[in-house]
Amino acid sequence: MRLGWPRLPWDAGHLVVWPSVVLALCAAMIMPGVAQAGYTFTGGGTSTGTATGDSSTETLYLRATSGLIYHSTDGATFSSDWGSGLTIAASGSNTINVAVSTGNGSGIVLGDATSPASALQATIAVVVSTVNGGDTTLIDDSANASAMTYVVDTEPGFITAAGISYNQSLSNAFTGGVTLKGSSAGCTYNIKSVLHPAVSTAEPFTAIAGGGDDSFLIPGPLLTTLGSATNLQGGAGVNSLDFTGVTDPIVGTLSGGSFAGVTNLTDSGIQNVVGGDNSDTFTVIPGAQAQSVDGGLPTPPTSPGDSLTVNISGTTDPALTVTQTPDGLQGQYTFGNAAPVSFQHIETLSPLLGQSIPVLPTSGLAALAVLLALTGMWLARRR
Repeated sequence: MRLGWPRLPWDAGHLVVWPSVVLALCAAMIMPGVAQAGYTFTGGGTSTGTATGDSSTETLYLRATSGLIYHSTDGATFSSDWGSGLTIAASGSNTINVAVSTGNGSGIVLGDATSPASALQATIAVVVSTVNGGDTTLIDDSANASAMTYVVDTEPGFITAAGISYNQSLSNAFTGGVTLKGSSAGCTYNIKSVLHPAVSTAEPFTAIAGGGDDSFLIPGPLLTTLGSATNLQGGAGVNSLDFTGVTDPIVGTLSGGSFAGVTNLTDSGIQNVVGGDNSDTFTVIPGAQAQSVDGGLPTPPTSPGDSLTVNISGTTDPALTVTQTPDGLQGQYTFGNAAPVSFQHIETLSPLLGQSIPVLPTSGLAALAVLLALTGMWLARRR
């Protein structure tokens, strides 16, 4: 057997080169500085970096390492070079401008499981020049162990927190949605709006809580700007959904149900809920975690007031107690095989056997009379 270079075919005196050889030669001959598919990176001094995408589908990754902002287009190979060896510090006075690739399905990822988004410090100013199908943004602060307050107000185009300044006010919407992963400590998610200024519909938004006691705030009349794709995911702690100041009636179900403006409370997740200013309607499905409902105002502005239904199917030995406290009505359901459900500022209950029982202010002997009456009704139904 002869070993050596493979013979190349000849045709009329011309060399016919194999396609693989052609590709290899072309790759080797690409001149330095010629932009390839993805992003090009430039620096406008030590305080400004720019990532400019092309027509391909690419995801831009940004993270902070040792006080510098690194970039990547594959999520594996990161560089701190923003052109000619220029580096950009992770500093609140610095800005990274991102012109998102026009390829459908492009994305931006800020932070990762080892370097939180809040470590970037700099302002991330984003521009999507055209409405691309499926574009996404992920702000990953899960590696942060500090309690945080995140403000989500995409109507003007901002998502902010200590160390996070994400600005897409001059951009088209990310049609694939924006996801915010919070820190591992107890956090507050102040969700003012997910209605993007460049479009007439809401931008899909997902907030994912960490391992602490997290609170999702839906303040004021901006509830109406929440879209049909607003998802809240509770973490390992005790998670609350607070509609204080919202004038729309709130209708929702704990243990995985939907609230007005929020399509999904993933994996139950939310254990406490606080209603708005009008007459709200709540339903609770008892489970392994204790849950609570607060109707909101001690005296609702409209009739019939806040109502609560507890779905007792699947529970054993349900019982109800009602007491009065200085700040309004309070009570609790207890079960033999489920965690308790407590409530306050609720004017109408539909408990136990399905009857509607108005809860009246009670104290002393009057409270005892109410308890005896409820117990008698329950025993009579069990016979």
